[in-house]
Amino acid sequence: MSRTFKFEPFTIVQDEAVWPEYTAECAAGDEEECGERSGRFLNRADVEDWMFGHARDTGHRPFRRTFTDYADVHQDQDDEQGRSREERAGAVAVAHGLPVTAYVLIMDRLGRTLLVHPAKAGGPWHLPGGIVEPGESPLDAVRREVREELGLTFDTHSWQFLAVEWLQATRPERRDRLSFLFTGPRLYSGDESRIVLQREELDAWRWEYTASALGLLHPRMSARVARALRTHRAHPASYLEARNEEATP
Repeated sequence: MSRTFKFEPFTIVQDEAVWPEYTAECAAGDEEECGERSGRFLNRADVEDWMFGHARDTGHRPFRRTFTDYADVHQDQDDEQGRSREERAGAVAVAHGLPVTAYVLIMDRLGRTLLVHPAKAGGPWHLPGGIVEPGESPLDAVRREVREELGLTFDTHSWQFLAVEWLQATRPERRDRLSFLFTGPRLYSGDESRIVLQREELDAWRWEYTASALGLLHPRMSARVARALRTHRAHPASYLEARNEEATP
């Protein structure tokens, strides 16, 4: 027995009866995103005003901005001379990316780890680092964060890759993310005088031995550091970057 299937062509068009909407969500944060939402706006300038205000009040960046385009589906009367469905629908492509963070273990000559404390009340201690911004490599990002948060600048060759971890989203509205961990240059007593905290982001720093540092860090960060140190001793990993020549700093 044979069967014949008929495929009906359809066209997707914008619904002119409904205005498109803009929304924004704050994606700043270390282990957890801020998640503050703007609500819906019909004008892009209005949602951007909300983003500017939130950044001004909190220092947070970046944001996840969404444009909602209402659409309708119509069945085609003919095949439009073989045009593809993507052409008829406007060929809109959506990129699905993973947020990326990068942090660094900076130690002194006694083997203690440098911890920093976020300025927000009640937050746990963290390692220096943060969000990798568009156009940055993870190593560039962590060097920038150390420069911004602590006022310290080090030679490029002083950094080593330790581990990278994929973190599954903790709630349905969140996204999975990647987090890189590096070891930085060793600090000596004279280097401490060069530390200048970025007061909008941090309110304190301290040295802690590994065991006590793991107890002060955010639980997910603590578990990541412990696993990275344990694994790296047996299986050191390499960090590589492929850059365009004109983009090389």
